[in-house]
Parts: sequence; C-alpha cells; structure tokens
Amino acid sequence: MSYWLNVSMPIGYQNQSTVWFIGGDLVQFKGNGTGTLDGNRQAWYDLVKGESNYARRPHAITFWKCSNTVISGLRFWNSQMWSVCLPPVWEDGARSMTLTLL
Repeated sequence: MSYWLNVSMPIGYQNQSTVWFIGGDLVQFKGNGTGTLDGNRQAWYDLVKGESNYARRPHAITFWKCSNTVISGLRFWNSQMWSVCLPPVWEDGARSMTLTLL
C-alpha cells in the first residue's frame, strides 16, 4: 500500500488522489466484460481504520477532460476508495460520454 500512496497523483479537491488518469478525445476504454479492477478493499480499510478521507488513498481510475468517449464493460471489485472518478473539470466533453459498468 505504501507504493500506491507514494505514486498517487492529487486530483485537486478533498484530499483525493488517483493512480490512473485517462483522458482525451475519442477515447474507447473497453473491458469487454472481463476487465476487472480489484482494489484490495479490506487491506485499505484496515490501513485507514475508518477514516473516510485518508490522504492519498487513490481512486481506482479517473477519467479527466474526456470528450466523445466510450467506457464499457469494466468491473470494479473491492474498490479501495471510489471506483470511478469523474471530476468537475470536463470542459464541454461530458455530454458525449457513455459509461457502462458491470
């Protein structure tokens, strides 16, 4: 866990961070029904001991400044924090996003 705490990048609000930033125009992020992100939840909960906003505990994935984007077939299992982060810095691309989670 110390590795993920050290490499996570700040999102810019509420002490939140992420390890994966995905963004751009015409992005297709497809799990095809088998793409699984396992966050190892119990280990994180044991580490933070009930603190709800533990500094640098990362979100599983952050979609940042996306436009004309399709995200489909992903499965989130045992998320360590939030499964998906869609921060409020979308510019004008949010209207063109499709998100399907399993």
